[in-house]
Amino acid sequence: MQDRFWLVGNHLAVDFVNTVLGTDLRTEALHDWGDVLRFLVRAGALTEREARRVRRQTRREHAEAAAYAAALSLRDMVRELVTERASGKAPALESISRLNLELEAAATYPQIRETDEGWWLEDLPVNRSWSGALGRIALAAAGLAVRGAGSIRKCANPECILYFRDASQAQVRRWCSMAVCGNRAKVAAHARRATETSIRSRVSTPRGQLAADASTPRILAKP
Repeated sequence: MQDRFWLVGNHLAVDFVNTVLGTDLRTEALHDWGDVLRFLVRAGALTEREARRVRRQTRREHAEAAAYAAALSLRDMVRELVTERASGKAPALESISRLNLELEAAATYPQIRETDEGWWLEDLPVNRSWSGALGRIALAAAGLAVRGAGSIRKCANPECILYFRDASQAQVRRWCSMAVCGNRAKVAAHARRATETSIRSRVSTPRGQLAADASTPRILAKP
């Protein structure tokens, strides 16, 4: 888990929800505003240059605490939305109302930029302050509100609280990560099958054979 972030959600808003872990939601990956910006860079929502600009501006305005509090509040709201979508429910009216307020900071304008792959049309934020940075998460969450039904799921491991967007064609993804929860499930299933095989073998062994085995002389080491 590099930089404390589990980027397994296949979606910016879902990965943002996954920045708080543990069944009690007390394992925090975002300890300050700097962590929020680091998450946005890791998740591809901000470039390093954009993050530095937002960090400087927030520092000049002495707004780090306000920005951090706003980020945690946004995450709580997005978590409610993700939970609703994962359970197959339509978004609650309250969630939509709160999300629309956050979207006011997400206004963008198109610009043509040159990339390694050629020219690319990209939407840039009108608001380049800390609220504009959070607006990108709100915009991603809005996509879940209108198109997220059926594709948002919770990891099948009952001890895991991570969510993900299933982008597989067959919609059969079950685990947050095959390398973690998926592998644990395979190991547990293998151990369970081995135990069941052992029990069946003992039950099917003739009683006389068990008695003969018990009476077979054995060489024991002296204590």
